[in-house]
Amino acid sequence: MDGLWEEKEDVDAFCNWTPDEDVKHIHQEITEFIAKKGVQFLFDFIEKKSNEWKDAKIQIGILGESGSGKSSFLNTIRGLKRGDEGFADQGYKGNTTSKSTKYTIKDNPNIIFTDGVGCGTIQYKRDSEYLKSLEIEKLDFVLLMSNRNFSQDDAWFAKEICKMGKPLFFVRTKFDEILRSAKVDGISGDFDQLMAAILKTLSQKKRAALLYSIPPLSHKVIKEKKEELIRRVYVVSILSAAAAAVPIPGVDVCVDFSVLYFEIQFYLKEFSLTEDKIESTCKRLKMNYQELLSKLPRVRNFLVTGIKAIIIASIKSELAEKTTEVMAN
Repeated sequence: MDGLWEEKEDVDAFCNWTPDEDVKHIHQEITEFIAKKGVQFLFDFIEKKSNEWKDAKIQIGILGESGSGKSSFLNTIRGLKRGDEGFADQGYKGNTTSKSTKYTIKDNPNIIFTDGVGCGTIQYKRDSEYLKSLEIEKLDFVLLMSNRNFSQDDAWFAKEICKMGKPLFFVRTKFDEILRSAKVDGISGDFDQLMAAILKTLSQKKRAALLYSIPPLSHKVIKEKKEELIRRVYVVSILSAAAAAVPIPGVDVCVDFSVLYFEIQFYLKEFSLTEDKIESTCKRLKMNYQELLSKLPRVRNFLVTGIKAIIIASIKSELAEKTTEVMAN
């Protein structure tokens, strides 16, 4: 019953979703595109609109002293573990970052994290030179991480950031100790509150870019991904429907199933339900691969049967139906 109830909630959420202004304008964009370029380039338009979020550039400042958990946060939000390329070294032995270091997410280089030290350290004092070194004007928001009480340096920095109109999040924690004591690769429950606050500061396109680029780290992130994907379903459905208006036999079928194939892959990836991710989860949880897959019947169908095989079977069925209709007329 739980599974059926969750499915009903998913359907209700989709049916009750209200399109925003950007979605409403897609009809007009399609009409204008076909008028200028013609129907032969419609699939290119669909692909471009589906991937618009990749063009959104997000620059995030992460400041704080060594040991405050910056490296743990950076590695976790980018889905990296020790040994992976781009892994941020953790200063367990008291090493201090003396200059800013930039990190990106593997699959989306447009999301840039600038890792720097907090003010009031030996390297940086409270002055304009410190602010200039951080290139605050380029940042979308700043995370100030600390494992100590809120200091005068922090207060000065927060005031200066607010003057510049940049969102600032003060995170008082110590991710390193939390992760080591828990003996898991993940982030504490407070991360949900932080993510909710961050997402509110971003535009629609940047919000989608951040959610699509980070792993499903918590229940909150999973729910936010789901909401964003519901919006995406509407957009893709409108784009796909436009193909039905093309007066060339078979074009609508080809476009529909090409889009469907890509979208299935995209959604599975967003929830880390690809074969390699599930195998990685099995190793971490010390579970048998088939045992875990048996608990995910819908995903199992795609992984075992194969997305291509399912799509090809659907295409054959659709074409057979259309052929029957043509012959009947």
